[in-house]
Amino acid sequence: MHCTLWSEDGTTDETALTGADKRITRRLMGTLVSSPFVGLDEDGNEGCFFCFPDLSCRTHGKYRLRFVLMRLEPSDLQPEGYTPVITQCMSDVFTVYTAKEFPGMRASTYLTKALKRQGCAISVKKGNEKPVEQAGGSGKDDESGNEDAATDTKRRRKT
Repeated sequence: MHCTLWSEDGTTDETALTGADKRITRRLMGTLVSSPFVGLDEDGNEGCFFCFPDLSCRTHGKYRLRFVLMRLEPSDLQPEGYTPVITQCMSDVFTVYTAKEFPGMRASTYLTKALKRQGCAISVKKGNEKPVEQAGGSGKDDESGNEDAATDTKRRRKT
């Protein structure tokens, strides 16, 4: 599965960002290709999952992700070869926030936790969403939002 970043209306590929000096940089960062992970969902049903655990976007705004599924056969991989697309789909529209406007990390879903227990290489988050009435934050530093990094907070403290 290959992932690209698209405009809110789904008409323009915005994965690359052209700077003022005409240099092209990636707007969508992280691993853009995922192999299938076969496992059980949170209800115990078997499924084939494609996880993109480290995606991030360099610029704020509203976007969609486009996912394209292809079957790569090693015997068909040629320098000028062609790999047919099996299917493709677009995500719902999502918002990329500036650091100041970010409302906080959401807790991981039951599906994410179920896949993690089965060995899928994804992080599980506790969540630290800011309450609506306290959008400025509470000033507490005790929530890292990352269950996998619970021991990391001790290492980060200044002594």
